[in-house]
Amino acid sequence: MDYELKVVWIPNGDSKLSGEVKGETIYIYEEDFEKALETLKHEFIDYAISKVIEPYRDVTNKLLMLINEGAYGRKERVIESLSKLL
Repeated sequence: MDYELKVVWIPNGDSKLSGEVKGETIYIYEEDFEKALETLKHEFIDYAISKVIEPYRDVTNKLLMLINEGAYGRKERVIESLSKLL
């Protein structure tokens, strides 16, 4: 794995999140060091897995876009044909 991530620990008991990744930075909000370390592990693993599946997500989204465009075109042709009959 070749990830260059920055880690920022901002203890914040009021935060609804334990941590999050924004861009190339992992933000940890847990006040307790052990919980912060567990959160860091969790966020890093989530980031790494997300990077692995990113190409599949991109291909799936493009495929769905093409299918939707095709369906829309067919629907419009049917509407045009039917509107000429009415």
